[in-house]
Amino acid sequence: MTQSAGAELTDMVYTLAEAAAVLKVSPRTVLNMVENVDIAAIVVGRSTSQKHLHKRITRDELERYIREIGAYDPMK
Repeated sequence: MTQSAGAELTDMVYTLAEAAAVLKVSPRTVLNMVENVDIAAIVVGRSTSQKHLHKRITRDELERYIREIGAYDPMK
């Protein structure tokens, strides 16, 4: 994979903190949304303690959630 292709891929997924910034809520709120299956997340790895999973949310999923709740679209 080229460096530019990798950069494009990272633009397509958000950490919980990045998704929280887009939605203007706390990262804990986004984690609750993921745990309640309001927003689908991808597991990309585990922390060094092996207790916490690293999760990412795709741009498409974030846009779907925004449309579903009828909120403004911060991505435009």
